[in-house]
Amino acid sequence: MARRAANGLIDIVLPPVCAGCGLGGAWLCPRCAELVVPTDQNEACQRCGALLGFSAHTCWRCAGWPPELEQVQSVYPYQDAIRTMIHRLKYGSEPARASWCASVMVSYLTEIGWGADVLVPVPLHRSKLRSRGYNQSLLIARRVARQLDIPMQDALVRVRHTQSQVDLDADERRENVRGAFVARRQLHNATVLLIDDVATTGSTLIECAIACRQAGAASVRAMTVARAVAD
Repeated sequence: MARRAANGLIDIVLPPVCAGCGLGGAWLCPRCAELVVPTDQNEACQRCGALLGFSAHTCWRCAGWPPELEQVQSVYPYQDAIRTMIHRLKYGSEPARASWCASVMVSYLTEIGWGADVLVPVPLHRSKLRSRGYNQSLLIARRVARQLDIPMQDALVRVRHTQSQVDLDADERRENVRGAFVARRQLHNATVLLIDDVATTGSTLIECAIACRQAGAASVRAMTVARAVAD
């Protein structure tokens, strides 16, 4: 009850504004919602979730894909209004946008039938958490967990502050986050679903999955709101 009241207060202080056109009243207005097209999973890699633009089971990126992370899927390509939505959530001090991100993720998870014993958000390093004030992935995961009645555990810790991934290539990204996550609680035989906002190469999700498996998870998949159009 207190959390719902707090979310309502956030909406009063920061009324919803469309990420596409700036119209007030919704995080994405009906007109702009018609313009954003969900990822066609028939044209995405069935392992890493890369957007291929053609039908293929897996892509060349998955030749060395580690077994700890079974599959990644994303609801939308990271572009246009979706990019603005997530950018404002992460960097614009607009945490209430997590509610929209969670709602589209819930619809998608329900459609594809993915279940889990526990949802685990990708963590931020404590220095970035202090700077930003919140972990957007945790906000999304908390709302998804409540709507799907699946437990959420903030089970991972980012133990090493890493360089920004933005200007790194795929190999550099993987090396940059290698060993950056550890589990702070056991996940005995759990089916884990990692939750994050955006996937690019999957490097961060892979390292989180490795930490989950080391903590005893039986299987790990990942779901993000969006996937980068080009790695």
